[in-house]
Amino acid sequence: MLLLFMTEVSSGRRTLANIPSSYHNHGHQKITFLMRDVLNGSSTQYSEKPTSTNVSDQIPQSNPTIPVNNAASQTLDLSAIGFSFPTRATFQELEYGSVTSIDEELVESDGNEVQNVGKAEGVYVVSSEDGNSHMVAITASFLKGGYEDGLRLFGVHKSDVFESHVAVIGGTGKYYDANGFAAVKVVHRVGSSSKDGKVTSSKFLLFDVYLS
Repeated sequence: MLLLFMTEVSSGRRTLANIPSSYHNHGHQKITFLMRDVLNGSSTQYSEKPTSTNVSDQIPQSNPTIPVNNAASQTLDLSAIGFSFPTRATFQELEYGSVTSIDEELVESDGNEVQNVGKAEGVYVVSSEDGNSHMVAITASFLKGGYEDGLRLFGVHKSDVFESHVAVIGGTGKYYDANGFAAVKVVHRVGSSSKDGKVTSSKFLLFDVYLS
């Protein structure tokens, strides 16, 4: 099985400039993983015959978006994924229109195949009228170590920019006091279906986490 990941770029997208790219290479621990883009995760199929390889792994279906009819009475239970008062209070202040739960596998790719490396639990909350900005809280727990070690990520994920930055605000196990940030951007998985021979494309979020 061979997979090709391509970064999504468009003329309307820009790289956030608040953290210089040189910061990435100065002795900070880096952790990289992929998560299916639950906000824009539908697969696209093309009718042309593929010119290369087969993709046989299955991507789980998107979690449903939960409409919020009365924001004043809606309570988000973030304690289940380890987020404390400041984060929960930030979510409660949003005049949001919808909530999307996150319950996804974390994977990594070596260019030839995708391997499961953990799981992500959390929530997206719409934080802008146009729907391009979402407040996000994620606990990423890693398979190595039996899910005892994990990172908590919190911030604003913008779909109309090339790359968003969210904060690392602690974690579990060996990452209990972790600090840093994660650069998040969309990548495409391109391959072909082994059953019907159609070219397929699926969206993932690539997380490059830099711990200080």
